Amino acid sequence: MNYPWLTDQWQQLLKQRDRNAVHHALLLSGAEGLGKKDCACAFAQLLLCQHSNEQRQACGQCQSCRWFNDGVHPDVFNITLEEKASTIKVDQIRQLTEKLSQTAHCGDYQIVIIHPADALSLAAANALLKTLEEPTGKVLYLLVTHHKDRLPITIQSRCQLLSFHAGEPGASMSWLRQQIDVSEQAAA
Repeated sequence: MNYPWLTDQWQQLLKQRDRNAVHHALLLSGAEGLGKKDCACAFAQLLLCQHSNEQRQACGQCQSCRWFNDGVHPDVFNITLEEKASTIKVDQIRQLTEKLSQTAHCGDYQIVIIHPADALSLAAANALLKTLEEPTGKVLYLLVTHHKDRLPITIQSRCQLLSFHAGEPGASMSWLRQQIDVSEQAAA
């Protein structure tokens, strides 16, 4: 994760991974545009990577990383709004539950990324709650939201909260200037 304002959150995730103590459900919450979904995806790819490096990043070259980058990894399930929908529907969660009942293709983690998690319909949230209450196997749920208060408290209570904040403006401006090679005034 190369966003300087996400260093603390990334380190928390790495500590869980290094201790083999990744919580089964993580709620990534904070303002829009901070890179929460990028962080969730980077962590998912790292957990699935067959050859992560000393910098504790996914290699980007192994079969698992190639599948992940192509959006076709058989052990990654992205749950998001369907076209023209305003909520994530209960049928999406039921289909997910059915897929998760099968063993992992690569024999390790099965990872579910739900974004935006606050778009879960009440019925979908209740269906998800059942799987969060009784986790099976090595399934990791990454719920990404800009509005955690819109999630039922029962869902929030089953997840470990990872809060995202903008951080120090100086570090963000320095990073931005490196990315697009602009003046300090333009970056501000």
